[in-house]
Amino acid sequence: MRKLPCLLFGLATVLLSACGPREKVGYYPTGEVEYRAPLDGQGLLEGERKSFYKSGQLKSISPFHKNRVTGLVREYYPNGQLKSAEYFKNGENFGLVKWYYPTGQPKYNATRYGKVYADTTRSYHPNGELSQMIIYDGKGRRIDFGAWHPNGRIDTTYSYPFFLVDRDTVPEGQDYTFEMVLGNRLSNVVNVEVLRPTTGVDSTKGVYSRTQFIVRRPAAGRHTVTVQARNLWSRKGSDTIWIYQTIPISTSFWVQTTRGKK
Repeated sequence: MRKLPCLLFGLATVLLSACGPREKVGYYPTGEVEYRAPLDGQGLLEGERKSFYKSGQLKSISPFHKNRVTGLVREYYPNGQLKSAEYFKNGENFGLVKWYYPTGQPKYNATRYGKVYADTTRSYHPNGELSQMIIYDGKGRRIDFGAWHPNGRIDTTYSYPFFLVDRDTVPEGQDYTFEMVLGNRLSNVVNVEVLRPTTGVDSTKGVYSRTQFIVRRPAAGRHTVTVQARNLWSRKGSDTIWIYQTIPISTSFWVQTTRGKK
């Protein structure tokens, strides 16, 4: 018997030619087509994989190159409205990310490279008002945060502080530096007090906040830094300042012993 030059991939695979490009087709248990995926001569996903709802309506389009998602991935609601659009490269997010409500209103957008976010992410209420905004620096760290009610007013329920540090381990004899940012604050007047350590702490002008703190040459071992953030505000035309919130926060870092040091 003459042998076929190419192997069949199963009942769910339709061969478009004996040795050339092929298509793999998946089905729902009830018989409807669930997806169609083009394959190259080596059996790798190559081209646009399309998935469908049971109704036959297009559900998503995912471009592949050598078995990895590469290009603009689009997902749709059953009504045909675009649900999301995300760029990928070699299987990871690489660029703009956009999500939408079934009405077509923007729901979320961001710029992401792998697991690292860049610039600013924004989420929206169904009425189009901004719901949440997170600002990132060039290293993918959050440097500010905000949340709003559907009526546009700031939602201070979600106020919280966070540390900005370049590293959590330093060699013995070097300084440890950090900044503290209070996200989603009621006002831009934020006072930061270092509670621990009680000595050996200097400060300079911050990069992302008003102040950068410096723990001078901490000893080898584990250290805990505790600060207290106060969100201050006053009525327009008033000299009186109120403390709106006081929030404590701690972080830890390690100082490595310099081996071989005499």
